[in-house]
Amino acid sequence: MTMSGDIRISLTIASLGSNLPPFYLGYSEQVFSETSGASRYTLDACAVSMLERSFVMIPGIGLGRERRLWELGITDFDAFIDAEWLPGISRNRLHDFHRGAEEARRRVRLGDVRWICKALPKREIWRILAMRDKRIAALDIECARRGNTWTPVVVSVCLKGKECVTLIRGENLYWDKLSRLLDETDILLTYNGSSYDLPVLARHGFRVDRCVHLDLARFSRMLGLTGGLKCLEKRIGITRPRELEYSTESQASYLWDLWEKKGNKRAIDLLVEYNRQDAESLIPLADIMYRMLRANRLKGVEGHAETRGAG
Repeated sequence: MTMSGDIRISLTIASLGSNLPPFYLGYSEQVFSETSGASRYTLDACAVSMLERSFVMIPGIGLGRERRLWELGITDFDAFIDAEWLPGISRNRLHDFHRGAEEARRRVRLGDVRWICKALPKREIWRILAMRDKRIAALDIECARRGNTWTPVVVSVCLKGKECVTLIRGENLYWDKLSRLLDETDILLTYNGSSYDLPVLARHGFRVDRCVHLDLARFSRMLGLTGGLKCLEKRIGITRPRELEYSTESQASYLWDLWEKKGNKRAIDLLVEYNRQDAESLIPLADIMYRMLRANRLKGVEGHAETRGAG
């Protein structure tokens, strides 16, 4: 998507150390398109997509066997299905695996996000980010304290390739409007959304159930990158204006009270911009995390005979 002028992305090898994939030197919107029969699908910008080599979607194949297949040079579903014999797998078992591979290949090329999400092990759900053509949105909410509960007052939804839409309580924050926005989405990104954003919305009568939800905080922990969103942004080189660097729930409540009780326009503008930039940063952040997780998963396999690229 087009990032606001206030957000700059500048990855360096020094900022990420050994976690940085060797082929990744900055955020790129490149995609790689393949055509198979009448079905056209867009995956990541590499010769073999991570999904096309995700044999863990085949019933009976785990991460260990998947890796052994990669090391044998079996790097995609086509190669797996063409294999007439594989060490340690009986002919009957291989026949069953072939049927599973054919179904997985079909679903990947159809772009069936929900099927793929269910077929992947929970820890490997990040692989669906290889589907770069899918309608990806990021969501972030700001809440104000009302008694013993937190009430959503500002919600931003950023659709990849489009402008962010911000909904404000008392103006245009209606659940049917938010629902229509998310109806345009295949994959929804949040940061700590599983424990905060989505439960808060659910307590106020709104549930996200039509799209696949990816909580980037979980991926951050998998990568050993601790801390909140702002801390993570700094580590990977996403910068924002100084006044938008720090905010807490209490600060959000303070800004909202200034707006609601005193009509302070600067306060609501600051709260909206803070919320919007939180949401905007999630889309490039997801791309970076995908590449890092992919590099970690394929460590020691890249460059092996017949790996044919890094998709």
